[in-house]
This record gives sequence, structure tokens and C-alpha cells, in this order.
Amino acid sequence: MKRVYAAIIDYVTFFCVGGIFFNNLYDIVKSFKIYLMIIVLLFFLYFFFQDFFFQGISFGKRIVWLKLRFREKTIGTAIKHSLFKILACMLWPVTLMYYIAKHRMFYDKIIGIEEV
Repeated sequence: MKRVYAAIIDYVTFFCVGGIFFNNLYDIVKSFKIYLMIIVLLFFLYFFFQDFFFQGISFGKRIVWLKLRFREKTIGTAIKHSLFKILACMLWPVTLMYYIAKHRMFYDKIIGIEEV
């Protein structure tokens, strides 16, 4: 369950830190589609940077003392992992049920990730 807690911490932090910026951003772009695309892009960049530059250790994972082991550490793996994490966010109820049942994320085997 550490991964669930780490994800909650990451999302709360992301939206608390970016809350003022996100509200002003919506006033600037005046379009929900563009606003949503920018938020998804920022999520992708957040996930990518934590995967590629910090070995997959996000702020939430640091707090709950969780480490992941990647089979290979390449830019391609970081991009795939970031895209899968965005998909997992969009389908969070299914992702949560899968994680509770299997104790791993649906994309762990595809990318080659293990919890340490």
C-alpha cells in the first residue's frame, strides 16, 4: 500500500503547489481543452523528471520510504513509465483495484519495475 500513499502524497502536493498557477492558467487560456492538455503535459514532465533524473523516486515515495528497481534506465523507459502513469491516473479506480488485488501496478511487468 506504500505506492498508493506515495501517489496520494504526490497528487496532493502537485495540486497544492500548482493550485494558484492552475487557476490563473485557466483564466488566461479560457478553454478547458487547452487547460486540460497543459495539466496533462505538466503531469508528464513531473513523472518524466522523477523517473529519469531521480531514479523513479518522487516526493511521495521519499516520504513513505519506497524505492523502485528498473530493469533498464533509459530515456525510453522513463517516457513509457510516464505515459503509463498518466493512463493510470485517468483510470484510477481500475488501477487501485488492480493494485490492491495484485500488489503491483498493471504496467510494472511491461516496463520491468520491482518494488524494493
